[in-house]
Amino acid sequence: MTLKKALVSLSLALTGSIVLASPVLYEQGGLNGNFSKQYSFTVDSEREFNGVVNTRSKNFGEIEIYSVVLSQGSVEYRFDAADDAFKFLSVTDTSENEIIKGSEVQWYRKSYELSPVKLSAGQWVMTVNGFDVDNKTNGFFSAALTDVSSVPEPQTLALLGAAGLGMFWVSRRKAKNSAR
Repeated sequence: MTLKKALVSLSLALTGSIVLASPVLYEQGGLNGNFSKQYSFTVDSEREFNGVVNTRSKNFGEIEIYSVVLSQGSVEYRFDAADDAFKFLSVTDTSENEIIKGSEVQWYRKSYELSPVKLSAGQWVMTVNGFDVDNKTNGFFSAALTDVSSVPEPQTLALLGAAGLGMFWVSRRKAKNSAR
């Protein structure tokens, strides 16, 4: 194996540890009146998560989320509009048009951004509580948690930088030798 191939392999191995964990993602349609939907997920080690819940419906304000609860046994984090440590950081309304079977349909979206939270290892349950105003089941929501704690350690970055410099040095040396 050449030095260049070894450095490429090393840099690829190191960057693999920088990739964030896959997000926890759930989608639910067919909402009708008051709803409380539960989803289970596993956290392999203590991590910090950001989250967002998005609604989509054909009428403005049709679907409202009033709380998102993350629980593990007796530990519970309740995100809502109350001004406490775990709240909706922002609630944003938007709309968009989409062509469906030749007709333009307007969709209304509402995004509820959750404040960051550190979850311990183990089995967790996410409960999304809300209300579908018109009971016509034409809206849905999606909920996502994204791991934001997978920041590389300084040693990893230093090794990655050294591998990059080594690759640069090898390519310059090779170019210099081929110019002779």
